[in-house]
Formats: sequence, C-alpha cells, structure tokens
Amino acid sequence: MTAAAGSGTCALRCQKMKTLAFAYYAALAMVVSAQDKQPDVTPIFSDSIIQSWGYRTQKSETREQTEWETKHFGKASIRLQSIKSTKELKDWKNAYYRFRITEETFATPEGAKKRIERIRDTPPGLDTKTDPHWVLCDGLAVGRIAYIVSTDSTKFEIEALPTVMKLLTAQVTTK
Repeated sequence: MTAAAGSGTCALRCQKMKTLAFAYYAALAMVVSAQDKQPDVTPIFSDSIIQSWGYRTQKSETREQTEWETKHFGKASIRLQSIKSTKELKDWKNAYYRFRITEETFATPEGAKKRIERIRDTPPGLDTKTDPHWVLCDGLAVGRIAYIVSTDSTKFEIEALPTVMKLLTAQVTTK
C-alpha cells in the first residue's frame, strides 16, 4: 500500500513539475518575443508602390549611424526597407532579386549630395566579400535625402539594380 501511495505522489510531483516547466517556458517565450519585437517602422515606400515594381517588402527598420559613418558622412537619420522580387529568377531555381533601400536624411542637401559622392566608401577593416552591400550599390540625392539601393549579389546588381534605380528615381522625383 505504501508503494502505491508513493508512486501516486511521484506521479503528482511529475505532473506539477511538467506544469511548472510549461509555464516557465511559455513566460520565457513571451519575454523573448517582447524583446525581439521592435516598434512598427513606417516603410520608405508603401506596399502598393513596392508591389507595382514587382517586389514585396521583407522588412522595414531604422538604425543608428556608426561612429565612423557620422564622422565620414555627417549626421543623418537612417531608415531601411528590404525588398524581394515576387518572381523567381528564370535561370536560378528558388532565387529572387533582393535589395535594401536606405534613406539617409541629412541636415542639408549638400550632406546628401556628399553621401552619394562617397557611396562606395567602406568602414576600415570591413570585408566587402562578407558584407557586399557597401560596394554593390547605387544611389541618388533628392534634397536632404540620400537614397541608396544595395544588394549582396553581383548578379542582382548587374541584372536588376538599374531597373530598381529607374523606378526609385521616378518615385522620388515626382513627389
């Protein structure tokens, strides 16, 4: 009789431990999710504009300049919008053109113009083979804003960047 009572107590303890473990992991997941969630960022271009280009927005975010960027280019606020083609590449299975549009807003139009003049300048020690966005890019300045479109693939830069730049230019110069 004691063995049966003991096994019942063990089963009850095991059930309590499972319940506590589940509650702990559920609470931990909520904390991690809340930490990972950033406030909504208004994209540079609306979904309807990006869709009219044949792309969809993957991510919109803001970021702070690095110390090097501030010293090298001047102070700016930065918004980014990552886009991906809605059509698969014909000659590359499961591949889609993808680009990052960066909007850097400077205090003056001269600041934006100078940023575009130095568009491929890279931070000291940066390996452009592992972070090619710094060199696989193009851009234009409109007023106080420097728009930079970059990618991580030479193929994408050659085949699709000129088209994306035409679409971007048409969009920002007709506002």
